[in-house]
Amino acid sequence: SNPENMDLFTSQFPNVNSLELNNNYRSTNNIVQFTRDLMHNQTIIPHRDLDTRNIIGPKIIARRFSNAFLQYSFIAKEINEIVRASRELLRFSDFAILARVNSDLKDMKSVLDSLRIETSQSSDAQTAEDFLNDEVAEEDS
Repeated sequence: SNPENMDLFTSQFPNVNSLELNNNYRSTNNIVQFTRDLMHNQTIIPHRDLDTRNIIGPKIIARRFSNAFLQYSFIAKEINEIVRASRELLRFSDFAILARVNSDLKDMKSVLDSLRIETSQSSDAQTAEDFLNDEVAEEDS
Protein backbone atom coordinates (compact mmCIF):
# COMPACT_ATOMS: atom_id res chain seq x y z
CA SER A 1 0.00 0.00 0.00
CA ASN A 2 0.98 3.59 -0.41
CA PRO A 3 2.21 5.21 2.85
CA GLU A 4 0.72 8.55 1.80
CA ASN A 5 -2.75 7.01 2.13
CA MET A 6 -2.39 6.91 5.91
CA ASP A 7 -1.17 10.53 5.95
CA LEU A 8 -4.17 11.55 3.84
CA PHE A 9 -6.51 9.64 6.13
CA THR A 10 -5.14 11.22 9.31
CA SER A 11 -5.25 14.70 7.75
CA GLN A 12 -8.94 14.24 6.89
CA PHE A 13 -9.75 12.69 10.28
CA PRO A 14 -7.44 14.44 12.77
CA ASN A 15 -8.99 12.84 15.88
CA VAL A 16 -8.36 9.28 14.74
CA ASN A 17 -6.59 6.89 17.10
CA SER A 18 -3.93 4.67 15.59
CA LEU A 19 -2.98 1.21 16.80
CA GLU A 20 0.14 -0.39 15.33
CA LEU A 21 0.48 -4.15 15.26
CA ASN A 22 4.17 -4.92 15.31
CA ASN A 23 3.94 -8.68 15.75
CA ASN A 24 3.65 -10.61 12.51
CA TYR A 25 1.67 -13.83 12.98
CA ARG A 26 1.95 -15.18 9.41
CA SER A 27 5.52 -14.75 8.18
CA THR A 28 8.60 -16.70 9.18
CA ASN A 29 11.35 -15.03 11.18
CA ASN A 30 13.58 -14.75 8.09
CA ILE A 31 10.84 -12.95 6.13
CA VAL A 32 10.30 -10.48 8.97
CA GLN A 33 14.06 -9.89 9.28
CA PHE A 34 14.35 -9.36 5.52
CA THR A 35 11.48 -6.84 5.68
CA ARG A 36 13.18 -5.04 8.58
CA ASP A 37 16.39 -4.79 6.56
CA LEU A 38 14.54 -3.45 3.50
CA MET A 39 12.70 -0.83 5.54
CA HIS A 40 15.88 0.20 7.33
CA ASN A 41 17.71 0.83 4.04
CA GLN A 42 15.12 3.08 2.40
CA THR A 43 13.43 6.37 3.19
CA ILE A 44 9.93 6.04 1.69
CA ILE A 45 8.29 4.05 4.49
CA PRO A 46 9.01 4.96 8.12
CA HIS A 47 11.06 2.31 9.92
CA ARG A 48 8.87 0.08 12.10
CA ASP A 49 9.94 -2.33 14.78
CA LEU A 50 8.53 -5.63 13.48
CA ASP A 51 8.70 -8.93 15.34
CA THR A 52 7.50 -12.51 15.09
CA ARG A 53 7.54 -15.60 17.26
CA ASN A 54 7.23 -17.92 14.27
CA ILE A 55 9.80 -20.45 13.05
CA ILE A 56 12.99 -19.20 11.41
CA GLY A 57 12.05 -20.56 7.97
CA PRO A 58 14.17 -20.79 4.84
CA LYS A 59 16.75 -18.13 4.05
CA ILE A 60 15.43 -15.30 1.85
CA ILE A 61 17.21 -14.84 -1.46
CA ALA A 62 16.62 -11.57 -3.31
CA ARG A 63 17.41 -11.18 -6.99
CA ARG A 64 17.57 -8.11 -9.21
CA PHE A 65 17.16 -8.39 -12.97
CA SER A 66 18.13 -5.96 -15.71
CA ASN A 67 14.83 -6.45 -17.55
CA ALA A 68 11.39 -7.97 -17.10
CA PHE A 69 11.99 -10.85 -19.52
CA LEU A 70 14.93 -12.12 -17.45
CA GLN A 71 12.81 -11.84 -14.30
CA TYR A 72 9.88 -13.76 -15.82
CA SER A 73 12.22 -16.41 -17.24
CA PHE A 74 13.81 -16.90 -13.83
CA ILE A 75 10.40 -17.30 -12.15
CA ALA A 76 9.22 -19.78 -14.79
CA LYS A 77 12.39 -21.86 -14.60
CA GLU A 78 12.28 -21.91 -10.78
CA ILE A 79 8.67 -23.10 -10.78
CA ASN A 80 9.55 -25.72 -13.39
CA GLU A 81 12.49 -26.95 -11.28
CA ILE A 82 10.45 -27.08 -8.06
CA VAL A 83 7.74 -29.16 -9.76
CA ARG A 84 10.36 -31.48 -11.28
CA ALA A 85 12.26 -31.87 -8.00
CA SER A 86 9.05 -32.68 -6.11
CA ARG A 87 8.58 -35.75 -8.32
CA GLU A 88 5.08 -34.57 -9.13
CA LEU A 89 4.02 -34.07 -5.51
CA LEU A 90 3.59 -30.47 -6.61
CA ARG A 91 1.85 -29.41 -9.80
CA PHE A 92 1.98 -26.16 -11.73
CA SER A 93 -1.55 -25.45 -10.50
CA ASP A 94 -0.14 -25.27 -6.94
CA PHE A 95 1.58 -21.97 -7.78
CA ALA A 96 0.23 -18.44 -8.04
CA ILE A 97 1.96 -15.51 -9.68
CA LEU A 98 0.81 -12.08 -8.56
CA ALA A 99 1.52 -8.91 -10.49
CA ARG A 100 0.85 -5.21 -10.09
CA VAL A 101 -0.66 -4.80 -13.56
CA ASN A 102 -2.24 -7.14 -16.10
CA SER A 103 0.39 -6.35 -18.74
CA ASP A 104 3.00 -7.98 -16.48
CA LEU A 105 0.90 -11.14 -16.38
CA LYS A 106 0.55 -11.12 -20.16
CA ASP A 107 4.33 -11.04 -20.54
CA MET A 108 4.77 -13.67 -17.83
CA LYS A 109 2.24 -15.90 -19.61
CA SER A 110 4.29 -15.67 -22.83
CA VAL A 111 7.35 -16.98 -21.00
CA LEU A 112 5.36 -19.77 -19.33
CA ASP A 113 3.84 -20.71 -22.70
CA SER A 114 7.33 -20.95 -24.21
CA LEU A 115 8.19 -23.52 -21.52
CA ARG A 116 4.89 -25.34 -22.17
CA ILE A 117 3.61 -24.55 -18.68
CA GLU A 118 -0.18 -24.43 -18.76
CA THR A 119 -1.71 -21.34 -17.16
CA SER A 120 -5.03 -19.87 -16.19
CA GLN A 121 -5.64 -16.26 -15.25
CA SER A 122 -8.20 -14.59 -13.03
CA SER A 123 -8.61 -11.05 -11.81
CA ASP A 124 -8.90 -10.17 -8.14
CA ALA A 125 -12.50 -9.15 -8.72
CA GLN A 126 -13.37 -12.54 -10.20
CA THR A 127 -11.48 -14.37 -7.48
CA ALA A 128 -13.26 -12.35 -4.78
CA GLU A 129 -16.63 -13.03 -6.43
CA ASP A 130 -15.88 -16.78 -6.57
CA PHE A 131 -14.82 -16.73 -2.92
CA LEU A 132 -17.98 -14.94 -1.84
CA ASN A 133 -20.14 -17.35 -3.84
CA ASP A 134 -18.39 -20.31 -2.18
CA GLU A 135 -18.97 -18.75 1.27
CA VAL A 136 -22.67 -18.23 0.56
CA ALA A 137 -23.00 -21.80 -0.76
CA GLU A 138 -21.41 -23.17 2.43
CA GLU A 139 -23.77 -21.13 4.62
CA ASP A 140 -26.78 -22.43 2.66
CA SER A 141 -25.67 -26.06 3.19
